[in-house]
Amino acid sequence: MYLLDTNHLSQLQRRGPAQEYLSMRLEQVPSEQVATAIVCLEEEFRGWMAYLASLRSVEAHVQAYHRLQVLLGNFTSLNVLPFDQAALDVFQELWLRRIRVSTMDLKIAAIALASDATLLTQNTADFARIAEHTPHLRFEDWTVAP
Repeated sequence: MYLLDTNHLSQLQRRGPAQEYLSMRLEQVPSEQVATAIVCLEEEFRGWMAYLASLRSVEAHVQAYHRLQVLLGNFTSLNVLPFDQAALDVFQELWLRRIRVSTMDLKIAAIALASDATLLTQNTADFARIAEHTPHLRFEDWTVAP
């Protein structure tokens, strides 16, 4: 199983080499083996709500809502893994180790570990910090050429 981090989800909505590399790699994986985390949905929606609130003209909302609709479609086409009791147990273990990364990254790592998934992320520095404390965390960046 491959778990898309928020930044990989964002890349799927853009144009350019990173999106092309990611899309090419994902095409080689059965769709049922690709998921994201409910925490990523929270991150995306928080960002979008802040962006929408910052818009000064009603006309700007048309394009913003269109892009939000595309994001919703991306999420509904993916398996969204929960932050369940198994993830909470892993999260609490990580939290107690006082790893200097964001709480959201700890939650995403916990979901990946509880699901035995390989995390696809551009944020390799922070997830490397987590992996120092739990060597079972697997992560890769599919937005760069292999």
